[in-house]
Amino acid sequence: MIKLAEKASTAVRKMEKLWSRDYVLIVLVNFLIFSGFQMLTPCIPYVVDHLNGTDSMAGIVSCCFTFSSVIMRLFAGRLLDTRGRRTVFVAGLFIMGALIFCHRFAAAVFVLLGIRILTGVGWGISSTASGAIAGDLIPRSRISEGMGFFGLAGTLAMAFMPVVGMAFVGKEKYGALFTFAAGLTFLALIMALMIHYVDIPKPKEKKPLSLGLLLERKAALPALTMLIACCCYGTVNTFIARYANHIGVGNGGTFFTVYALFLMAVRPFAGRLADRYGFSKVVIPGLLLMSGAVFLISWAPNMVVFMGAAALFACGFGAIYPSLQGMCFLPVGKERRGAANATFMAALDVGIGIGSIYAGQMIDHLGYQAMYVGSAIFPLVALALFFLALRRHQEPAPPASQQ
Repeated sequence: MIKLAEKASTAVRKMEKLWSRDYVLIVLVNFLIFSGFQMLTPCIPYVVDHLNGTDSMAGIVSCCFTFSSVIMRLFAGRLLDTRGRRTVFVAGLFIMGALIFCHRFAAAVFVLLGIRILTGVGWGISSTASGAIAGDLIPRSRISEGMGFFGLAGTLAMAFMPVVGMAFVGKEKYGALFTFAAGLTFLALIMALMIHYVDIPKPKEKKPLSLGLLLERKAALPALTMLIACCCYGTVNTFIARYANHIGVGNGGTFFTVYALFLMAVRPFAGRLADRYGFSKVVIPGLLLMSGAVFLISWAPNMVVFMGAAALFACGFGAIYPSLQGMCFLPVGKERRGAANATFMAALDVGIGIGSIYAGQMIDHLGYQAMYVGSAIFPLVALALFFLALRRHQEPAPPASQQ
């Protein structure tokens, strides 16, 4: 009887369709959202400099954007679960698009700062909403695979759109940069209006606003695992280009090119493995790869080893991202998926921020090599949390052929 049930489960998994019309639309919308975001991220320091600001001012502008988006994610999750997906998503995209366009009118750094804070509000709403909507549209049996392809759209934007943004900056066409990025976001809004959204039951009673409503308790452990892992990601994302120059291995930008290419290859494949064979088969190797890659970075003697570390780090991070996000979605009903995704995304942002602060302090006191050796510990701590999370999250049933 058990084998029959397992065969039936495998058959259902094969029959459930992933690439529906609405799922394709949300993947395309996610690509457009991240395209507008990734175009601007490396360009903001140059905009600050164009406005006669300093490097410290550029840091403050970037920090305030991240802070406002993290705070807004928490409220966005609650709004998505109570006000409905469409209304909140469209509002977030409109705010983001309008504020990106307003960048072109910033005549001073303090004006740019205010605009970036409000843009962070739109980014926090729209990026949280898109993940929750994707979670609604993906069959439960293919949740990690589906989130892998969904996240791949953001990875593609990360690989190519910063180059587009810097092309505008190179010609000092800042107005055109903001107009183009805003146009991508408004195109995402138009496509978002075409999606058929899942109906979310309205709460039967109004509860006073609390942290328990803004965050999803059932998603806490996988989200915390992601937070600790992203401390390691933050050290790489923020300082790897400077480190490459410091050790003389060439252009640090090549690291991100290799990283993006391997990430695009791994994420969908890793999600499919997690759905078929269990989260542990993907997350455990992924965290170990991240730890090993960062340790490899700490003593990389040449470009070949440096690029090998980039590939390993991409494989590790690409494996854990869709799997841990899937773990956040599976135990909750559709009325709490907004809060679950807000919990996961906020953890990701906070982890990257903590990692950046840690890296800066370590570099000032002990240097780059010691910083990256220390960073290798973060994925190992995350691994311990993951084992704890496994005790509370059911693993997907393996295919019958593996019994």
